[in-house]
Amino acid sequence: MSVPQIPIVANELPLASFPVADAAIAELAAKFAPLVITNLEDKAALAAVHSARMVVKNLRVEVEKKRVALKADALAWGRNVDAEAKRLTVLLSPIEERLEAEEWKVAAEKQRLANIAAEEAAARLKVRMDALAAFRAFAAPKSVEAMDDETFRSFLEAAGAKFAAEQKAEADRKAAEAAEAARIAKERAEAQAAQAAEAARLAKEREELRLERLRLDQERVEAEDAARKVRADQEAEAARLEALRVASWPKPIVVTEPPPADYETADQPAGLEDEVVDGEFVVVPELSAGAAEDAAIVQRFLRSVNDLENAANAIRDGRLRERVVNILADCGSSLFSASAIAARSAVAMAGSAG
Repeated sequence: MSVPQIPIVANELPLASFPVADAAIAELAAKFAPLVITNLEDKAALAAVHSARMVVKNLRVEVEKKRVALKADALAWGRNVDAEAKRLTVLLSPIEERLEAEEWKVAAEKQRLANIAAEEAAARLKVRMDALAAFRAFAAPKSVEAMDDETFRSFLEAAGAKFAAEQKAEADRKAAEAAEAARIAKERAEAQAAQAAEAARLAKEREELRLERLRLDQERVEAEDAARKVRADQEAEAARLEALRVASWPKPIVVTEPPPADYETADQPAGLEDEVVDGEFVVVPELSAGAAEDAAIVQRFLRSVNDLENAANAIRDGRLRERVVNILADCGSSLFSASAIAARSAVAMAGSAG
């Protein structure tokens, strides 16, 4: 649709009506150019400069008056132009505004539809991004927005499968860690229980050993006391038997005179030997070789029994130690008795032989 063109006519102003022209101004400039004041006392030069200035001033004033006169008509013309333009604008504005409103209807509808489309796209993008976020998947929003529905569905299914596999692996890992932690805790508890039981057992054993040592020490002390008593009884019995033995020996033969010079070569009574006791020559009976050997054997037995008694004190079992010590004590006592009987017999035989 073509828009009609309205012609506009402009009036030309008569610029040649001013009272002075460019040529006259150039003539005056050339005429007045030599005028200068070189001395403050040069009144003629001052008067000439003043006169020339007044001529130029009068021409300027005439130009200004002509300008005001000419412009008055121009101002009136301008006001007429403004009024006419305003009138025409008032006539044109309703038409333009109606046409503009029609244009804005289309633009506004387009903008509304564009806003709706943008809102729908933003909502669709949010739904897609939330769906991906649920599977901890990430993609650039522009790329997600550019996908069609089928492409996004495939992309979302792949992200879901990957997420499910990761979740299963994480669950398996946590289950394995929990099982391992439970196993370690169970083993630790069992180890602690075993350590506690072992500590209790060792404590019980230590207490039993302590009590056993106390018992053994007590039994050892009692056995030592019993052994000392047995030894004391044996020693008393030995002393008694020794006294009997000494009492049973034949009295020594005291010779008041010295023996003859050939006494050593003379025949001596069998079983007698001589010695000097308190300055006197005494002849005492002597045991036979067999009796002396028997006495030595019995003494060795007695020493062996005494050694066995000392060794028996090292037996840890108190009852067994006491029994062995008593047996050895009885054995020693019997040997002492046998020794005494042998000694008495030997002495008696020696006395008879004498």
